[in-house]
Amino acid sequence: MKNNLYSRYIEEHIQLTSLHQFNEADTLDIIMKLIDYSNNLGVVSGTWKAIQLSKTINPELHFPNERFLFHYYLGVAWGDIRHSNRGTKKDWFWESKDAEQEIKHGRLALKFFDSSKDSLERFCQIQTNLGTALDWIGRFAQAHEHWRLALSQKDFGMAMGAKGHSFLHHGNYTISDQGHANIFKIAGYQFMKKALDLDLYSEARTNYTMTVKNLKSQYGDVIEETISLLPNERIQLNDEIEYRRWCEKNILFLHPINECGDNLNADYDPLSLPNMVYSDKLKGSFHSFYNNIKQEYTSARYLLHEGICAAHKHFSDLGVAKYDLIDCSVYGLSVEKTKVAYRMAYSLFDKVACFLNAYMNLGIEEQKVNFKKIWYAKNEQGKMVLRNEFQNLPNMMFRALFWISKDLHYKKDGFSDTLLPDSKELADIRNCLEHKSLKIYAQPPFERLELPFYRDEISLSVELDEFRQKALRILKMAREAIFYLVYGIHIHEKSKGNHLSVPIFIDMK
Repeated sequence: MKNNLYSRYIEEHIQLTSLHQFNEADTLDIIMKLIDYSNNLGVVSGTWKAIQLSKTINPELHFPNERFLFHYYLGVAWGDIRHSNRGTKKDWFWESKDAEQEIKHGRLALKFFDSSKDSLERFCQIQTNLGTALDWIGRFAQAHEHWRLALSQKDFGMAMGAKGHSFLHHGNYTISDQGHANIFKIAGYQFMKKALDLDLYSEARTNYTMTVKNLKSQYGDVIEETISLLPNERIQLNDEIEYRRWCEKNILFLHPINECGDNLNADYDPLSLPNMVYSDKLKGSFHSFYNNIKQEYTSARYLLHEGICAAHKHFSDLGVAKYDLIDCSVYGLSVEKTKVAYRMAYSLFDKVACFLNAYMNLGIEEQKVNFKKIWYAKNEQGKMVLRNEFQNLPNMMFRALFWISKDLHYKKDGFSDTLLPDSKELADIRNCLEHKSLKIYAQPPFERLELPFYRDEISLSVELDEFRQKALRILKMAREAIFYLVYGIHIHEKSKGNHLSVPIFIDMK
């Protein structure tokens, strides 16, 4: 009976050509029902119609109160379209309009979400859906960030289950160290098992029940063990303990188990390249290059910690005369350390691109390599398209790297469109740090900045806490990039088959 009602509703609304004539509430109701009813029927006709109709209105004008809901529904719609292609050859298409739109609308839903009046349940749904989309393209580290945010609000079943599913998948197919992979599998089992005690969609409950049962049958009581690592026996001073706790809390170690929680003694950086096969002229080059990337990341991480957590003014700041412009701008070594950390972390994207250019033998001129351009080449018509080397390549970690590039803003070569709402602002900050002036405010005097005297057209202004958050975000994205580069190389080296290789020893001092 319900199916007949759903089908009739879709058939009636397929005739609509625009949503201009409807108010905000009715517009949202139509879009929601077209998507929801299509999903219940297992079709996408209503879903596509909702997407088509969404383009007939200006969301900024049409949704004065519930714009986040408009973007949430469209994120769900594009997610349903993506799911409809499961099990087809499109699963390994690197370019995916469906995933792009799903992520873009999910992020816009968060941007316009107002925690003071909007539903906590919706917040958890948005974070869960975003995490699922990002995990599908391979970006498991950022996916877990979204699921953590959902679970920080409540025990949300779908986020719990999605997190468990991700741990299991990457434990089986991504994590190269077998000990770490086993911990991922145990975490996956435990998160899925806990999800079964919470509210779940019926299809998810069926899948998780079967997975938990199979894992229990396969591994026995071992799978029930509490996750643990060998304790770190190194003597640590108070400052080091504080630093490592900060890194664990913010998920910043180059250690996959850091994703599983912050009390697992995963407070170091073991992530390493595999033994690799390459020509004699490059002997040792990749491991040396990786050492530099890793050191720059960990140094940027420590500088950011010092910049954010510095309790007192440094003695080097004393006796330095500065003009007092009565504009609440702040200066000091801690601010400069945060700036340096931002610049170092941002520069790592292009260094990863240089590494990949050499490793995949892409042949791009060194001076022309950047993290956006590396994935593309001009076709016969002069249009930039995905390189043949990456077309449908079954390497999820390299694909994840490619999707990080979609979050970064590059003006050159027509790469201005990105999936991250504030990507241009992040790039502008980096540009100012490198070439111009970045003015940091402790408390931005917005009312004063409106006056002509306080306008500054040669500097970019940003509030201190906001700048710190953006620096932390860039650092986390750099961490992602290093993870996906390393695990992508592990996958790629396996695809080469068995070759004679010479091991390189690792110094953990």
